[in-house]
Amino acid sequence: MSPDRERIFFVGPGRVGLSLGYALSQESGVDLVYAGRRPEPPAHPLFVQGTARYVYGLERPAPGTTAVILSVPDDAV
Repeated sequence: MSPDRERIFFVGPGRVGLSLGYALSQESGVDLVYAGRRPEPPAHPLFVQGTARYVYGLERPAPGTTAVILSVPDDAV
């Protein structure tokens, strides 16, 4: 990861989080990481094209992470 790139960590690869990440990916200079509770990422262009990284479970956001976005369903909070 380059130090001049925005680093965004999403907790929950749901519809809202994926839509926001996809919109952000249209701008250059953004690294996206999604943490989810399923072993495999959802079938979404962000993961199919390798634009975003998916991790199973939670991990600590990398140093220099710009934002952490909680994008899980309301009943999961």
